[in-house]
Amino acid sequence: QASTLRPSREGPQAFPNTHPYRRGLLSLRGEWYAGEGEDKAELYLVWGIKANNDTGFTKWEYGTEQCHDGPCGSPVYDETFDPSSRAMQKFLLETCKRAARIDADRGDLGDDFVYDEEITACLMKDFRGYLTARGRDFPVEDKDDFWEEMHEFLRHPTENEAAGDGYEYVERRLVRLGELGRSDEKRMYFLMTGIKIDFSPAIFYGIPDIMPGMVASREFEEKQNRRKPEGQPDFFVTTSSGIFTLLRMQEAYIFSAVTGVATALAFALVFLLVTVTNVIAAVLAL
Repeated sequence: QASTLRPSREGPQAFPNTHPYRRGLLSLRGEWYAGEGEDKAELYLVWGIKANNDTGFTKWEYGTEQCHDGPCGSPVYDETFDPSSRAMQKFLLETCKRAARIDADRGDLGDDFVYDEEITACLMKDFRGYLTARGRDFPVEDKDDFWEEMHEFLRHPTENEAAGDGYEYVERRLVRLGELGRSDEKRMYFLMTGIKIDFSPAIFYGIPDIMPGMVASREFEEKQNRRKPEGQPDFFVTTSSGIFTLLRMQEAYIFSAVTGVATALAFALVFLLVTVTNVIAAVLAL
């Protein structure tokens, strides 16, 4: 029987799925993960979440069955987040546009941190188009009208009614508008904006590759938050596929390796000093 050689379609897996690094990446698959089949990852701007309540869990349980194969605990929502004012509607739309123009000098990887200025998810941009098609103005002047229109835009499908034009945001878990089944609740728990960035989920990146983009994103976050309407909470930036998380994990591993070696050398030096009773000989023996 003849054999056929074909190139591998998957990169080598450096760590088993039980390793903390792999658990961190795998935990994102069902939520905001850019899979290996997708060419680019995403930068997310997140409003409405101010903390994560992981009381009762340890950091080693992340991505395990105890945490349902994902992050441990539950999000703490910021009740001050309110997108219904004219000023906040305009700010959210403007932030999408500004985020698409983030630049970072990444050396050999180039300056285009954001890929082709592509916005993958901007709720207010699509909401504006939805209103325009209905002959309505954006931003919506009256807050009650805003919530009515937003609920219609993000409407869940039923047996007798199709989903709203913006239901994709609900499906992708980029927004949570009120409690499921309640069309009268005037609250948006969280909102995420997506920007395509020039990182491939299938490629391993080192700290020098990731750091410039992370620094540029944090600078954008700080600068744009200073422009927010009064009384509104800050947003924060993060990524799909754990790009920024990967950087922190690499830093932690490097720190652990350096401290481990330094500790071992210190113990070895003490042992040699005791056994040979000569400082020069002990140092040379190291």
